[in-house]
Amino acid sequence: MASAELIVAKTALSGALFRPDPRPCSRDDIESLFSLISSAVTECSPSNVQRCKQWALNNLVSSSARVTAVAKYLVALAKSFGGDTDAAAPTSRKGRVPSARRRRLHLLYMLNDILYHVKFRSRDDAFAQKLEPSLPALVRAAASFKNSPKHIRKLQDLINLWEEKGYFSNGVIPKLRLAVEEGPSSAGQDKPENAVDSSASAIAKAAKTAPWVMPAMHGDPTTPWYDLPAGNWLPVLEPNSARPMNPSMIKPLVLSQGPADKALVNAAKDLLAAIDRIYSTEAGCDESTTVDINQLGERIEIDEVTGEVVGGETYYGWSRAFCEKMKRRGRKGNEQDERGRTSSSRSYSRAETRSPPDDAEVIATAAPA
Repeated sequence: MASAELIVAKTALSGALFRPDPRPCSRDDIESLFSLISSAVTECSPSNVQRCKQWALNNLVSSSARVTAVAKYLVALAKSFGGDTDAAAPTSRKGRVPSARRRRLHLLYMLNDILYHVKFRSRDDAFAQKLEPSLPALVRAAASFKNSPKHIRKLQDLINLWEEKGYFSNGVIPKLRLAVEEGPSSAGQDKPENAVDSSASAIAKAAKTAPWVMPAMHGDPTTPWYDLPAGNWLPVLEPNSARPMNPSMIKPLVLSQGPADKALVNAAKDLLAAIDRIYSTEAGCDESTTVDINQLGERIEIDEVTGEVVGGETYYGWSRAFCEKMKRRGRKGNEQDERGRTSSSRSYSRAETRSPPDDAEVIATAAPA
């Protein structure tokens, strides 16, 4: 189970990568980044590190916001290694599960390769400066293991190498050495599993009690029309029309930013409550009703006294009241069509079955008065 801090950091990093800074990354590109990091952490081979470095050079190095977001993600990822709440414990090609201590060290080795390329190949010192605020926390997480002198020596050698190469400013190296010294004493201070769960519950509770605020825009202007939310299609849809939508008209919706309307909030809460009922183990209905599944697989609520269906979910996701309304409208339209056809057929039948006039009637009609 991933920690709440890791989930938040991953979401923030994905949001930064979606923005055009300098160009937006697709979902496949973002998933590729997480996969590359996982592979390099599991097995710190030259090929895995090279692929991570190339991805970073193409999409991360030039953006301050992205570098900050990925640094925070790496810190949260390092803290999630080890224990029952380990976020990633895959096996390497040799079939062994790397220890949390080794995986945290692999994260620093991966950054070291990027730092070398940016410093001596690209001649850019800005990337290291963007990493400086989050780097002590990452080093402290890597050093938070007791009775590991060889591991601590590796971290000290890495910091000495960074000082020799001149990656960071003079004030950063002492902070990194201090983080290595404080690391073993901070071992075991991470929150246990129940604390992580309570933290996640607190976040979820805070999200439910937060005020409902309308955003300024629904949808990303840099996203193609086919990846926009379905709500962006509403202004383009034409009721009772078979004409296809014009893709150039599908754009993000500009909303009036501020507190949401009460009716809209109630509709959203009803939808979320209905979703919770789908996955809940309890019935969640009144004592006078029972929950059953009909032949179509629909979850229905039946009145115990009358046996009638009084609620539940329909097969196609429409509300039952809406389906009943459309049924009545369909029956009413069919009845009107049937009455129209019946009246026209009766008139036609009377005209067809009327007997022709005899000769006497013809003569009487034609004779002068």
